[in-house]
Amino acid sequence: MSKILIIEDKKSLRRSLAITLQLDAHEVLEAENGEQGISLLKKNRVDLVVTDMRLPGMDGIEVLKQAKTNDPNIEVIVMTAFGTIKNAVEAMQSGAFDYVSKPFREDEFRIKVKKALEKIDLNQKVKNLEKIVQRHIGFQKIVTVSPVMKAILNQVQYVAPTDSSVFISGESGTGKELIAGAVHQLSNRKDKPFIPVNCGAIPENLLESELFGHVRGAFTGAVADKKGLIEQADGGTLFLDEIGEASHGVQVRLLRFLENGEIRRVGDAEIRYADVRLITATNKDLEATVKSGGFREDLFYRIHVIPLHLPPLRERKEDILVLAYHFLKKYNRRFHKPLQYIASEVFGIFLSHSWPGNVREMENVMEYACTFAKPPKIIPDNLPQYLEKPIWKEAAKDETNSRTLADVERSYILHILDANHGHQKKACKILGISKTTLYRRLKSYNMSLPKT
Repeated sequence: MSKILIIEDKKSLRRSLAITLQLDAHEVLEAENGEQGISLLKKNRVDLVVTDMRLPGMDGIEVLKQAKTNDPNIEVIVMTAFGTIKNAVEAMQSGAFDYVSKPFREDEFRIKVKKALEKIDLNQKVKNLEKIVQRHIGFQKIVTVSPVMKAILNQVQYVAPTDSSVFISGESGTGKELIAGAVHQLSNRKDKPFIPVNCGAIPENLLESELFGHVRGAFTGAVADKKGLIEQADGGTLFLDEIGEASHGVQVRLLRFLENGEIRRVGDAEIRYADVRLITATNKDLEATVKSGGFREDLFYRIHVIPLHLPPLRERKEDILVLAYHFLKKYNRRFHKPLQYIASEVFGIFLSHSWPGNVREMENVMEYACTFAKPPKIIPDNLPQYLEKPIWKEAAKDETNSRTLADVERSYILHILDANHGHQKKACKILGISKTTLYRRLKSYNMSLPKT
């Protein structure tokens, strides 16, 4: 049900229009002049305004302008006297949806209202679609089926529209910059710059200049004024990775910036201001660094407003398969190779590996494997040498190796799947089990296979 405001000084016409709209199941508000109408708009959410052009006091054009100022999404239909097309054109130029000339037929009026409401509905659908697309864009680089990671992504959707400082912790390679990028992409700052800075990769004596800028002559080599990264990020988001590597001097200046938005270029007395959202990240225990005096406590509490912790890959093994296939597709495209799948022995290796380099290491391993693999699949011999051989394959070579019945069953199931190129229906027939049983077994191994 739509809510429509009618502004008309003639009571008989106003009531007649209200009854017509109410019979079409719309909620109707009535006002006898422009001032009263604008007052109702400020107190109620209204979809459509139908206003007379000639009103006592505030005229229809002014009502239109104020209505649009109050709510840019509102639609307005103006009613004009016969022969006053000039006024109607002016209203259309000011943003009116349409006009109707008095006297008008009831069916003509209802059609105009219907079209205006259809436009409102379409605009709302487009906005909802944009939100869905924007959410997809924000997360499109993040590949996960892990419940823990999905919970973090859900938090990101709540955090992103705010300007709160976000603190991301996690081991190297867990995707901290991707999460920071998602926060930015889903925020109101998405059309402004997102500037990532690795504090550990910039020499200590240069980090201050990189962040805050400098003026000519501030130090040897400063041959011209330079805008710092904070200024460059104005209106957007600054992501400081490895924040724990920042020197004490940089910490002091960052604290001042977070307190009042002030920045001062190195060697300059002029104070500048920047509107920047700060996201920080670390792969260290920053609280322990604070206790040992290596990081300012007051700065820590300034940046540690919304903490997000990313688990290492070894703690979300359910992501190993989906990540492996994600990188398979990526390097298939890059290397123009028709690799179709990954042998089950490879997953045995992947599941037993601790992944100290996390997702970054997984990508490197898959790039290496795709480089040397021959279609249609990646096999253990295609992997870097440092990765351990799968326990079931080694056991097959060494008959003295004692294995449990569960180990043997697991090895045999994976072997049959591999021999049938991952085709679950064929594998189930050979194994003499149902698809449900196969899925249950794979789930117990923390594995799943793509649909065939």
